[in-house]
Amino acid sequence: MVTVEVGQRVVRSTSWTWRDQDGGEGHLGTVVKLKDQDPQEPIPTGWAKVRWDNGYGNKYHVGSGGSYDLALFDNAPAGASGTVLDICPFSERPRSGVTVCWTQSKQVITHRVGFDGKMDLKYTTAGTGIGYYATHLPVLGKEVGLKVGDLVAITLDSETLHSMQQKEGSEWLPEMGNLYGKVAKVTGIDSSGFAEVTYPEKEKKPLTFNPDVLNKVWSEVLRHFLL
Repeated sequence: MVTVEVGQRVVRSTSWTWRDQDGGEGHLGTVVKLKDQDPQEPIPTGWAKVRWDNGYGNKYHVGSGGSYDLALFDNAPAGASGTVLDICPFSERPRSGVTVCWTQSKQVITHRVGFDGKMDLKYTTAGTGIGYYATHLPVLGKEVGLKVGDLVAITLDSETLHSMQQKEGSEWLPEMGNLYGKVAKVTGIDSSGFAEVTYPEKEKKPLTFNPDVLNKVWSEVLRHFLL
């Protein structure tokens, strides 16, 4: 299951039904509250409160009634009023903040964008973020166990992927860092629970991954294409 946690950056899922509360497809938000965190604003089981970058906040399904409104987004950009000078590098600082130069005061200040579930900013004009594959993102709160035959893709940056592979004792090959967004097929699950994955252009030898770095691809079009 993709565990729901305060501070996660999210986008609408493929089953979204809340019109443009999020600012439109591709806009990001932050999980700010979960069940039992605030007695003044009780949140039922299977729901989470999200504050979108446009400033709007609401509660959304993360399993209640079998509905899932949100998808987990990695490497999130953020919009802010002023000139964004720096989006925190992964190697130096958390990616849950941005440095902003304010127009009137000329002050340069680092603000929270997801850190500890807090959002210091909302955008006035939406910027252009990085592209992503909506069908590759894990659905927040939904079971995502892998099995042979599943189509998967990596949506982590190379540094995070490397760290997660090594942490769980999986193999690491330099070529793995170049597989972002590419669709592959699970061709085996070994005795340690690691997934053996075959890419169309690498049929000779499957690669072994920590299953937590792989996201299922739900597109039936891609499934038909690769099988």
